Amino acid sequence: MISSLATRILCCSLLLFVGSRLTQAQSLIEFGRWDTVAVFGEGGEAMNNPWTGGLTAPQFSAGDLDGDGVQDLFVFDRSGHRILPFQGCPSAVPESPMTYLYRPDWRNAFPEGIQNWALLRDANCDDVPDLFHNSQSGFRIWYGETTNDLVAYPEAPSTNVFGNWDFGTGDQQLPLICLNTDIPALDDFDGDGDLDMVTWTETSSTLYAYTGRGATEGSVGCGDTLIWDVTNRCFGMLNEATENNDLFIGEDHTCGFNVADPRLELRARIQHHASCRGHRGPVGARWRWTP
Repeated sequence: MISSLATRILCCSLLLFVGSRLTQAQSLIEFGRWDTVAVFGEGGEAMNNPWTGGLTAPQFSAGDLDGDGVQDLFVFDRSGHRILPFQGCPSAVPESPMTYLYRPDWRNAFPEGIQNWALLRDANCDDVPDLFHNSQSGFRIWYGETTNDLVAYPEAPSTNVFGNWDFGTGDQQLPLICLNTDIPALDDFDGDGDLDMVTWTETSSTLYAYTGRGATEGSVGCGDTLIWDVTNRCFGMLNEATENNDLFIGEDHTCGFNVADPRLELRARIQHHASCRGHRGPVGARWRWTP
């Protein structure tokens, strides 16, 4: 009996000793990313960024992420809500295309929890990319700043972006719509120096036009002074059928509900600096292209 008891105590002691040693060994193990292994294609040339992991539903934005004056690349993959930053690397050979180096160490510079869509634009005119992203049925803006040679977004927005809606009784401050299934067109479409947006309406059948402007007449909207006016709910004079993929354009287009005095004008830079202008007229009017 004594011998059996002693054997059990000895076995327990050995298990505790081995377990403690394994725990110590595991605590010393560190894992890190190792992406220096070169990968070659069938032609024998080294592949660029072979360890990036692939892209399924990517959205691309340009922006100077490290403050060196060179445009880098921000990629948001809707599949998996992945953020992939790439550093822009100008070629030493004149007129050769720029290459991009995947920088996973830059991912921590961006906020967590971004879903559905994300785009970089300079909303406050400081040459630092700001982050627009989906939030429920609208969007939010994180204003960027450069810290230690890398962009940072220190202050989280408290609400979705609001705009001026006029349904015939004057402007009302309401959240701007941008569905989580959509990716908006976001740029300076009217050439006045601040951002504008085109995106699908709540029913995904017609297009909203949000026109950015400054707080005073003729001023440029930057940051807190960027005011968004909902200038059209049937922008482009087109609508998509709800039961299929049919598209109705021009005289076939119908607009059952719109804001007061919808603006039909749009100027966009195209080839040879031509502009596209929609002239004022009833909803459903044809558009005319002029150089």
